[in-house]
Amino acid sequence: MSIDPVILKVISSCIIEEGSGDQLSYFEIVTIKRGGRAKLCYLCLGRHALYLLRINMRGIISNGAIEYDSIDKVVIDPSNNSSLLLILVGATLWKDNRVPLESEGRHSLLARLVIAWQAHYMWKTSTLKYLPIVEYPLDPLQTVGQQTLPSALIQPFKGFIRKVIGDYSVFLREEFRNQPLIDRCNRSTREYCFVDDREIECIIRIEDASPSIITANDIHLKFLAAQERLNTIDRSEAWFNVIRDGAYVKHMNLNDDLASWCGWEFLVKTMTRATACVLLRRECIPPLMDYSQDIIVTVNCPLKMMGKGRFTDEDLATECYIIADSVTSMNDKSTVYCDLLQAKVDALMFPSEAYKWLEARLDVRPSFAVHAKSLIAAVVMLLQKEGLFHDRKVALIANDWINSSDLLRSLGEHVPMNGNVPDMIEELKWASVTGTGNLLKDGVFGGNNEDHEAMRNAW
Repeated sequence: MSIDPVILKVISSCIIEEGSGDQLSYFEIVTIKRGGRAKLCYLCLGRHALYLLRINMRGIISNGAIEYDSIDKVVIDPSNNSSLLLILVGATLWKDNRVPLESEGRHSLLARLVIAWQAHYMWKTSTLKYLPIVEYPLDPLQTVGQQTLPSALIQPFKGFIRKVIGDYSVFLREEFRNQPLIDRCNRSTREYCFVDDREIECIIRIEDASPSIITANDIHLKFLAAQERLNTIDRSEAWFNVIRDGAYVKHMNLNDDLASWCGWEFLVKTMTRATACVLLRRECIPPLMDYSQDIIVTVNCPLKMMGKGRFTDEDLATECYIIADSVTSMNDKSTVYCDLLQAKVDALMFPSEAYKWLEARLDVRPSFAVHAKSLIAAVVMLLQKEGLFHDRKVALIANDWINSSDLLRSLGEHVPMNGNVPDMIEELKWASVTGTGNLLKDGVFGGNNEDHEAMRNAW
């Protein structure tokens, strides 16, 4: 599930004719059952139709362009977070006018589909109508000869219940009211508020996801916590006390989430209430590891409740910790679109910190790293040979890399024996398109050897 504009433009060129006016807003790899077999394909949402694109991107499957007008309702299986069924109306070539799908990001897909369907309906009729969504048990899709085990859903602790908030779920005490008192939304934030009979209030705020390259330059959680703390303190309060303020580590991963989490916490008291807050930042969100999202959990308690040991600071902090630790994506699995991710990594579209995490967690690195290291080693050897490392200006530029021997050792086995820098630059140029050339040679994009040679000769 992704809204990456670059990849959407590439996929759009495989589906929509140029100048047609339609644009894609979302794509996801789903499993579709047709002809007794289950196979993978891309599900793409456009302005007026959804498209089922072959996994090799050689056009849409047969009858794979489904207009929103022909979708009557959507059936979802309440026993899992992946199965859904599109019920069609009118004369279609789909068996029983049904399109069975399995989506690991069903929650996100359904939300996007509802928006696209209703927007199309309003555009066509100038009236508002909601897309019917029905819950009913569905048969799981299985490939021939393959048995799939249902994913185990971690149950809440005793005395807690699971609450769904946006694209996430949390564990809340049963004493909290079933429906949020506040469900506020603005352009970039969704906020949910729950209270219990003791007037203890829990507020969960979910910021919109943003590209990692933007978040890398965004405000650090430490300073975001300071800003949140100022917003928590009433300006009319004459006294407040910061009890706790420091980094926080999320302790639970309930669905084997591949994303990276970091956090910050603080506990503050005023004359009227005590507040515990945990700020979480979910980075490198699957499937393309290119988005980040902030989630802020705040628990407020009236100060009168904390007298005589009835509710201590530790109780307040523990209440907030359990909710923050239980924040879980609604997706059952964390699938990575490896080919698309590798293309973005090779295009250097991630911040430097993300590259370190991708290499450590997923063993993903730029395909041309070996060639680049060899080139750097050749340049260092050339500078060393010319004696420029002893030049003061070069020393200032090189900074702590001034020790050429240490640098060559750090490059390891990639040190060239007889490095010719101009030849290596030409080699690196061709290496930068080798991946695309091999795809053309293999026929993935309908190319042949002539296309492969033409690309090579162009360099």
